[in-house]
Amino acid sequence: HTSPQGSIFSCNRKAKNPADRVKYVLSGHHGPLYGLRRNPFSSKYFLSIGDWTARVWTDDAAVKTPILTTKYHPTYLTGGTWSPTRPGVFYTIKMDGTMDVWDLFYKHNEPTLTVEVSDQPLTSFAAHESGSTVAVGTADGATTILQLSAGLSEMALNEKAAMNNMFDRETQREKNLEKAMKEARIKAKKEATRKDEVADSVTEEQLRALESEFFSATKPPESAAAPEEAAPEQ
Repeated sequence: HTSPQGSIFSCNRKAKNPADRVKYVLSGHHGPLYGLRRNPFSSKYFLSIGDWTARVWTDDAAVKTPILTTKYHPTYLTGGTWSPTRPGVFYTIKMDGTMDVWDLFYKHNEPTLTVEVSDQPLTSFAAHESGSTVAVGTADGATTILQLSAGLSEMALNEKAAMNNMFDRETQREKNLEKAMKEARIKAKKEATRKDEVADSVTEEQLRALESEFFSATKPPESAAAPEEAAPEQ
């Protein structure tokens, strides 16, 4: 489930206690989500699409951040999904009328293919089960059918195992980062507590002694006595 603010809720429908129905909440997007899909080859990983990014998450309560995030686009993303035939490929559509094909098996930082579908915003998307054909709908009601190459629709050798390894590696990296951040917060809290304890350990007697020493050091020197007046001559 998602919220208009971009949060993702992991829920357990079978929970008897209402308080246990929401397992955890993920935050990261800056607005409504227009796509939320599990990877068809490994359901523990899922794709979210919203604001200016697409993000890959793991269904692990210990990881509250995305394991992969696309670059921030200059225009809003409006939809997309995973390829039904390639575990490392997903598609995104955008307000500027373009469709991106991301192939994580080869690179993460840029889409493998960008197609200018229309000069109208793209609003809907569907992929055929063969993985070689996709349909894209536009804001003015038109639909465009696109044929993808074999390289984008046919699974590469050992791709499934390689993508699982990559997702597992990124998951572990996020766990290590969260652990390091948690340890840093605990260390900072202990340091702040230690400083407070040191400040509290100063006694009233020590404070009075310091105050007396301060005033003694800053007291102006006493003026010299005036010289005696000479007696008048006879």
